[in-house]
Amino acid sequence: MSSTPGPATGTKIQARTGGLTLGINRWYQETVEVIGYNDTDNNPERCLTKSFRFRIGQMEFYCHGYWTGTSGGPWIIGYNAWTGTGTVCGVIGGYEQGGDYEWASYSSYFGTQLRDLYQQAEKQAAATSSMIS
Repeated sequence: MSSTPGPATGTKIQARTGGLTLGINRWYQETVEVIGYNDTDNNPERCLTKSFRFRIGQMEFYCHGYWTGTSGGPWIIGYNAWTGTGTVCGVIGGYEQGGDYEWASYSSYFGTQLRDLYQQAEKQAAATSSMIS
């Protein structure tokens, strides 16, 4: 077998798998579906809930069952499981490493600083990709 990849088909992976967009400067209060995996379970914990402002730069939601291991789980606005699409507006983490209670979880607010970091990472990835080609 050849170790080199075949010719590009021109189809982006998101056309087959779906993909989430990044939600920057959204409202603190949104209807979100939150998905995370606890350390002790192979099945995802899912909850459709409302996010709200905890304090400046921090959001919060209430749902039971988000224990150790769910950190980094996305907060998705308009999640469509069939197409794999939606908008990520937060991730479990933030305040007190995600919170002190299993029914309250937090996220840093996705503002302009995150947008700037994301754009910088995209530019770096593009530059690295062109160097490899």
